[in-house]
Amino acid sequence: MLQKIAVERSESGYPLKFCLKGKWHDVLSIEDCWYGAGYIYYRVFTDNCLTLIVRYEHLGDSWSMYRKKGSDVQPDCGPWQSDCILH
Repeated sequence: MLQKIAVERSESGYPLKFCLKGKWHDVLSIEDCWYGAGYIYYRVFTDNCLTLIVRYEHLGDSWSMYRKKGSDVQPDCGPWQSDCILH
């Protein structure tokens, strides 16, 4: 399932930050990317300890976040952890 999101990107087109549930999140690292006909998927790690898959669609110049049907976005580190630990 794809959910449209707002994304701020670099001059070269990589996602720098995105808006999820009304809050902006920084992309700390791009862990992987893969290409399809007319789109690019990025697996990103964010400042609030989320690993997400976002998609850029060339036609329409739009961004979406991929998530499994019926799932809600949950942090990878527990709610007890205030800072992200990069590994």
